Amino acid sequence: MQPEDPFNLGATGSNLANSNFGTAVSTNAYGISGTITFNPRIALSGWAGFANQRYIGRGDGEVFNWAVGLALPDLGKRGNLGGVLVGMEPKLIDVSNSVNNGQSDRDTSFHIEAFYRIRPSDNIAITPGLIWLTAPNHDARNDDVFIGVIRTVFYF
Repeated sequence: MQPEDPFNLGATGSNLANSNFGTAVSTNAYGISGTITFNPRIALSGWAGFANQRYIGRGDGEVFNWAVGLALPDLGKRGNLGGVLVGMEPKLIDVSNSVNNGQSDRDTSFHIEAFYRIRPSDNIAITPGLIWLTAPNHDARNDDVFIGVIRTVFYF
């Protein structure tokens, strides 16, 4: 396996799920998503994704991810949004013995996120949030990580 670039922040999921194992990769990816709105103030959404990876000349692998989210529109004030998301970032769940000695991701990491979007005006949205990653990189030997985030969007 090639060493991973610690500064490559463009991918989600484990290092193994994102690796090409030193060869070209052909992928067939499938996904499904949906949202159920129970009433104007409660919505449940979710998605799942699966990818068959063919590591050309080496073997095959399977990558899986999923998430479920609860959204609370207009929480506290019209235009605000509260939400919680729980899921699993892309994980290499199976791989041929000829690729990485058959070693897939050893454990399961969960992505747990809570956020609250505040709309102080029609032109600004501020969204503070907290992300908790259990067993980062799908490896229980890694300490859990907590990430505080804040996003500001300006509408013109």
